[in-house]
Amino acid sequence: MTNTVDPLGGSYFVEALTNRMEQETYRIFREIGALGGVIPAIEHGYFQREIADSAVNPQGEEPFTIGGSKRKAMHYVLKVEIGGVAGVVAPIVRKQPPDIHVWILGGEAPAFVKSEGPLYLGGPIWRIELVSPVWP
Repeated sequence: MTNTVDPLGGSYFVEALTNRMEQETYRIFREIGALGGVIPAIEHGYFQREIADSAVNPQGEEPFTIGGSKRKAMHYVLKVEIGGVAGVVAPIVRKQPPDIHVWILGGEAPAFVKSEGPLYLGGPIWRIELVSPVWP
């Protein structure tokens, strides 16, 4: 309960997280039911969309300069989603993997520009970027 102001209030904190998880679970069940069940939901790509929508979040374009040319890269945040009880407990015990930030140059041939995040579970945050970009 280290993420609460009052450690003795930790049971309320866990209860609130449990309630939120229960509400989210029922929302997903309702959406699957509205599609006609699990098999039609799979056929309609529901699960793939849910995973992609929750895992990769575009944050907008950010300007940078490369070789004297001004460009804009789309900034994405990749969140590691842990399901079930472990997903509720991980942030509490400080085991939630950090977000990974990736910048991609768009166009006909999208290109990697920069990445910030761990290269392995529990590892340090690494910044990998093109040699010459200049960020504001």
